[in-house]
Formats: sequence, structure tokens, C-alpha cells
Amino acid sequence: MKPSKPKLDLCPEGFHWTAPNGYKLSIQWGTGNYCHSEIATDIPSEWFTHSTGNLTSRDFEMALFCPDGDFVPLLDDDVEGYVPAACLPDIMQAVATGDIVKILDVLAEAKWEKDK
Repeated sequence: MKPSKPKLDLCPEGFHWTAPNGYKLSIQWGTGNYCHSEIATDIPSEWFTHSTGNLTSRDFEMALFCPDGDFVPLLDDDVEGYVPAACLPDIMQAVATGDIVKILDVLAEAKWEKDK
């Protein structure tokens, strides 16, 4: 597999991150996503130029795509919702190394903690 150039793409309610190994992580929060989003009141509105404004959330919806563009199956489906924001660094590190088992472990642990 040919390495990709890492990049970020802004989406209306989140971002996509393409890792050097070609995996693409989609992180979304906002209306219609599986998360608890709200309008942020502590962020200056002039920082935002896109139509969704200044959304904030304590969790997010994620999807992961293989370098060939296919979804990576997650715990419940192709999309995992209500993932705590604190999990994002571990997920990004696992995506960067292509460690799908680690991603599933992080998601399972977060789900277990939430369901306690």
C-alpha cells in the first residue's frame, strides 16, 4: 500500500483526518449525528465561518474508512455514536498505526464505562 499524505478536511459538523497509512477517520458532532451537541457560548462566533456555527459536544459520532474507501466495521455498525471526547487521542493514535483492535478496545471500554 502506498503511503498517503496526512490531511484534515473540514466537514459541516466535524472533520475527516486521513492518516499517513491511508485510513480516514470521520469525527462528527451536531444536528443529526449520534452525540450530545449544543451551541457553544464560550467560543467567539467570529471564529466560525461555516453555516453550523459554534457547536460543542462532550461526545461525537465516528466512522473509519480503509485506504480503499470501505467502512471499517465498528462495535455496533459502520458508525459509532456517543463516543466520549476523551477517547479521541487514543483513537487517532490507533488509526495512525492501523491498529483496528485497539480502536475497538477503546470503543468497548468507553461503552462499558457509559453503561455502568
